[in-house]
Amino acid sequence: MMLLSIYFIKVFICSGVLYAYYALALRDNHFHQWNRYYLLLAPLLSLVLPLLKIPVSLYPSADTPAPLITMQEFIINNKPVADFFVTPGLLIGILYGLVATGLLCRIAYNCRRVYLLLKKSRVNKLTGYQLVENQEIKSPFSFFRNIFLHNDFNTDSKEGQQILRHELAHINGHHTTDKLLMEVLCAMCWVNPFFHLFKRELSMVHEFIADKAAAEKDAADYAETILYMTLDSKLLATVNNFTHKPVKRRINMLFNTHKNHSLMKKMIVFPVLTALVVFISCLQKNDSVAQTTDKKDTTVYTFVEKPPTFPGGEKALMEFLSEQIHYPKEAVKKNVNATVFVNFVVAADGSIQHVKTVGAAKGYGFEDESIRVVKAMPNWIPGTQEGKFVAVEFNLPIRYQITK
Repeated sequence: MMLLSIYFIKVFICSGVLYAYYALALRDNHFHQWNRYYLLLAPLLSLVLPLLKIPVSLYPSADTPAPLITMQEFIINNKPVADFFVTPGLLIGILYGLVATGLLCRIAYNCRRVYLLLKKSRVNKLTGYQLVENQEIKSPFSFFRNIFLHNDFNTDSKEGQQILRHELAHINGHHTTDKLLMEVLCAMCWVNPFFHLFKRELSMVHEFIADKAAAEKDAADYAETILYMTLDSKLLATVNNFTHKPVKRRINMLFNTHKNHSLMKKMIVFPVLTALVVFISCLQKNDSVAQTTDKKDTTVYTFVEKPPTFPGGEKALMEFLSEQIHYPKEAVKKNVNATVFVNFVVAADGSIQHVKTVGAAKGYGFEDESIRVVKAMPNWIPGTQEGKFVAVEFNLPIRYQITK
């Protein structure tokens, strides 16, 4: 849960920086396709960048033998099912998953509503799209290759032709796919406000693109059509709605012809991304690693002046092990006790490396479970020797004990 929380914080930072760049340099500019691709990629980059890491060299063991640092033995008991309780971390995870599942179900429900509307409507198949007519449709909208209109809508009028061009621009630009992707991302990352801002801005950029195609040379006449067709209609989030609000931004964009420093505004994205990559990658290491000298000690120590420590101290380590370790089911069935010694290295950057068990194999899944839990540990605060951060080897005894 701790590692997941750190990941979400890094995603929040990345998405915040990327949205700030958009708001300051790209918003309400005329390079709509560029903005569209940026708004689609920015949330995905926010999810990927925190996973980047600066490669860390492995540390060979020292030739000089020395006694290993053996930690306090940790005892894990098998607990009856009745003793199970929900930890705060697990409760938060369950609630988060329930909200995300509910939002995903809402997306599926809205798509089904459109499908049912399509099934009971009159459909005219035309070149490249379908015209769907139904009296329940209050305002024109498009969904994939379907344009939904009211039965009385006159497609031969000047306004009708403008609206058709508008919706065809949505269809040819595959804007429904964009919307569905953003809806899913916002559902999965619903706690991140910047994802919702990206979704809102992408929807506006879709309208700018479609308005430009519909207006052609007569922007003033098309602006009148937008005002005339603007209704307080309740439409689905996954469709492309002609009466999309705010209308003021759409009309301003029709008459705004200024193109100031367009190329420079686009190119700024590269230094922004570079800075983010460096920043997020450096966060993977303990902040104190930057204070080490240029000369790196590649020795793995077994005794140092200041040993590494688990974040929060020994008590936090015991709590982590208690929460993460599960008594192997096979051992519970056979009523088997065992003590496993896990050998691992806390590297100079605090990461856990070279995890293995030592001594005779106990079987029944004891070794696999012990290695899994130690590998899942967060980075430690690294140990120091002569003022330098160094790698230190540890032994952790874990005693599995059946309780009656």
